[in-house]
Amino acid sequence: MTLSPLDKALLMFLREDTWATVVNVQLALKQQSIQATHQYLKRAEAKGLIASSNIAASFGRPQKLVGITELGHAYAWELDECPTNRRVFNSSKISPAMFAHENDLQKLRISAIQNNWKDWRNAKHLGTRLQATKYPDAIACSPANITYCIEVEREIKSSKRLRTIFASHLSMRKKGHWEKILYLCPSSEIAKRLARKASTLSYLTWEGRRISLRNEHLIHFIFADYGYFKSIY
Repeated sequence: MTLSPLDKALLMFLREDTWATVVNVQLALKQQSIQATHQYLKRAEAKGLIASSNIAASFGRPQKLVGITELGHAYAWELDECPTNRRVFNSSKISPAMFAHENDLQKLRISAIQNNWKDWRNAKHLGTRLQATKYPDAIACSPANITYCIEVEREIKSSKRLRTIFASHLSMRKKGHWEKILYLCPSSEIAKRLARKASTLSYLTWEGRRISLRNEHLIHFIFADYGYFKSIY
C-alpha cells in the first residue's frame, strides 16, 4: 500500500492516542476546514487504516471518533523504526468520563507539539508502574529541554488523594524522572483554587509515612489553565 504524507501524519498521531475526534484530527494535521478533514478521513477509512464510530459524551451530542486499526498499526512505523505493541480502536472501551479527560489531554498534546514541545508520552505508554507510584497523565520535554510531569485536573481532588499524588510525583522527581510538575486545568479559576489548596497542605503521605510539605517542594509545581503551552512560547 502506498501512503500519502497525510496518511503517515495521521497514523503517527493515532499510534500514540489510538483514537481522536474529527476536530482534533483537523488540528493535528493542520487541515483548513472540518469538511476537508471529513473527506480525507473517509478515504483513510476506505483504505482500512482507520475505523470510525459514534460514542455518547457526558454532555452534548454524540461524538464521532476515528481510531487506528490493525492495518493502520502495520503502517504506523517506518521500516527503520522499532514498533511497540499498541492498542487498536475499540469504541466500547471508551466511557463518557474517560472521553472527556482523554479528549482534553489530546488537545493539550497537540498544542504542546505545535509550540515546540517534544517527546510527549502518555501514561499508558510509560511502561510497568511501580507499586504505590501514581503515573502522571503524560510526560513531555519543553523547548528549553526541561522534562515535565503533566496532569490534567478537570476537577479538584480531595486533600487525601492530593497528598498521595503529590508525594509520588515528588519522589519520582527526586529519582530524576522529571524536573517540573505541571497541573493543567480547564480554567484559570480552577488552577488558582488548586494552587491555593496545595499551599494549605501541611504534609504529604507516602508509603505509610507523613512528610512535611514545604515551599522547597511546592516550587517544583506549576498550576495553569489549558492555554499554558501557547502563553509561554
